[in-house]
Amino acid sequence: MVRYLGNLEDPKALAVRDELKKGESIVLEITPKYYSTWDYSKQ
Repeated sequence: MVRYLGNLEDPKALAVRDELKKGESIVLEITPKYYSTWDYSKQ
């Protein structure tokens, strides 16, 4: 939340934190095992 909202006291951060405490929301962290990119500029 800090990365996207700036701090944990932001109203959106507080709302998400309240929902988490109530069990109304969950947080998922997705970590890719592999990254792939394409360079179309050489075509």
